[in-house]
Amino acid sequence: MVSGCISYHGVGTLAFVKGNLNAQGYQDILENNLWPVTAKYFPSQDFILQDDNVPVDKAQSAVEYKLINKIKSLSWPAQSPDINIIENIWLRLKNALQTLMQSLLLMS
Repeated sequence: MVSGCISYHGVGTLAFVKGNLNAQGYQDILENNLWPVTAKYFPSQDFILQDDNVPVDKAQSAVEYKLINKIKSLSWPAQSPDINIIENIWLRLKNALQTLMQSLLLMS
């Protein structure tokens, strides 16, 4: 699994997740990947996080982490990929990888 971020100003880092993602893993992603992006693009920390709205995002420890670190989250309905801009990036990446894999298969 891969986690990533995107903003009006540009893209952030990718975080590769081994196995299933739990609340602690989600907090580790925020700690190691969110802060460098916000420092670069939002030095005043004036940003709103739009996460995937999956259970690990809503876990009590994750909610507390966001409160302690003053991370404002966008409230939006679960399983609404049409309003999450990063889903467009994932689709383009998936299509590019499929095209690459097909090309490699044809060459072999």
